[in-house]
Amino acid sequence: MTPLRVAIIGVGVIGGGVLRLAVRRAGLEVVAAIVRDAGLNGRAAREIVPEAPGGLTLSTDAAGTLQRTRPDVAIVATRSTLHEVLPQLRAAAAAGAAIACTAEDLAHIRPEDSAETAEIFALADRHQVAIVAIGLNPGFVLDLWPLALASLAHDVTAIEADRVVDLSGFGPRVRASLGIGYSPDAFEQELARGAISGHRGFPESLRLLGDALGRPVDETRVETRPIIAKAPRTLLGGELAAGQTAGVRQTAVGSSGGAEWLRLTMIASVALDELDEAPVDKVRIRGSTELSAAISPGTKAVAGTVGRIVNAIPAVAVAAPGVHTSLALGITPPSLRPR
Repeated sequence: MTPLRVAIIGVGVIGGGVLRLAVRRAGLEVVAAIVRDAGLNGRAAREIVPEAPGGLTLSTDAAGTLQRTRPDVAIVATRSTLHEVLPQLRAAAAAGAAIACTAEDLAHIRPEDSAETAEIFALADRHQVAIVAIGLNPGFVLDLWPLALASLAHDVTAIEADRVVDLSGFGPRVRASLGIGYSPDAFEQELARGAISGHRGFPESLRLLGDALGRPVDETRVETRPIIAKAPRTLLGGELAAGQTAGVRQTAVGSSGGAEWLRLTMIASVALDELDEAPVDKVRIRGSTELSAAISPGTKAVAGTVGRIVNAIPAVAVAAPGVHTSLALGITPPSLRPR
């Protein structure tokens, strides 16, 4: 079998994990690793991911590297917002690669949403490539998994999903965007101006649920409150002082026609032990056939995201040209063929 050629754009915590897993997976060949840091350009990928192939070098020239290596699939694991990932989407589409992108803001878009979404649909059409939103959340825990459980229901009047997640596996940049490491006053200021969002994908998950069930969500509401650290602790690439924010409590509600029927909650922290909480994911389907399920311990943020991406690569490679939500990929278990 000819292996699928894979390019990884962004070799941080998630991209590095994708590289580490992909090189062990039968049917995949990592042919490009693209980074932003000019100091890493031309260096061996093994310097930051020891499991990387010996001949793989890091490059800051996304367009040139993608044109030269011609991957079947490009993984964009860089930022969360559309304007931040657009340059990488342009480069990958121009090279003819199917794209799997982890940006939360891509998880549910329509051409009419903005100039950026219109361009993304135009890229897929012009270059005849698939652009697929991929991730753990949105993309599985608070949307695909609840919908899989709902497939057993006779009807659905409401869905509730709760997630408790340990964020200690993320580095300083991601932690800051999630609202970790601030004084309480600074947290409120940064939240008000949009620099902190906690988990970004709630509106997208609510819309995915509503559309899949035939009851589109026309209003979403997200409430975000800080969790304050009681004691100092050492984190990946930094320190957290007592009294600083250690995470967030969030509630997201989706309404249709003025009636609330979707409710998602999340406790996301680097100090779950202080809250007497343990990682867990729970779903409840309300209706004439009540259903509930739990993943315990909960799905790990980094490991789960990496697995979701790598397992989906073959499905992304054969996806039809166009812009797709992760629901379009269906069930994507890992291939157990020996390498």
